[in-house]
Amino acid sequence: MTVATATEVFDFMGTETDLRTGNATLITNLIANVQQMIEDYIDRYIEVTASTEIKIHEGRYCSVIGNKIYMNDKYFDIYSISSFTEDGTALVEGTDYVLTRPNIIERIDSYWAGVDQLGLVITGVFGMGYSVTAESVTTVYPHKGLKEILIESVATLSGLWGKAVSDGEGNDFVVSRSSLPKFSKDMLNMYKQYVV
Repeated sequence: MTVATATEVFDFMGTETDLRTGNATLITNLIANVQQMIEDYIDRYIEVTASTEIKIHEGRYCSVIGNKIYMNDKYFDIYSISSFTEDGTALVEGTDYVLTRPNIIERIDSYWAGVDQLGLVITGVFGMGYSVTAESVTTVYPHKGLKEILIESVATLSGLWGKAVSDGEGNDFVVSRSSLPKFSKDMLNMYKQYVV
């Protein structure tokens, strides 16, 4: 699943109807590719994504210090944990551990066992989203700032985003945007994890 739709990209660019129809597949494919590129660049999930079992240990997706696990890489943004085992024993949130958002899991009244092995296994949902509950229905949304950068990046790479200009002598032509503005690049870098 992707964070943005082709319609949102076309709306952002102000694309005319005839160009939308002929380029919908191009934009849809670009969205998926650019989203993956952004996630690889910032090393975080843009959208909330469920995971299968993740085996972690010190230096593999986390740092363990005392009774705290500091998740990193794509698992930095913990949305929820559905199961957590330590050396095969199921742990209970609130009894055995506490999740401190966005990325800290704290062991209650104990230290983590086997932190240098693959004895810690998490299944959960990770990503930079947020949820809104209305009328007993919870809807999860992607991070708004990253969604906007994604849309702008796709628009730039598509070659369809341009501005009609006139040379003053009756000649009209379209100038395409060819690079992401510096502000958007700087904003994207703000989401990048810098691990020391």
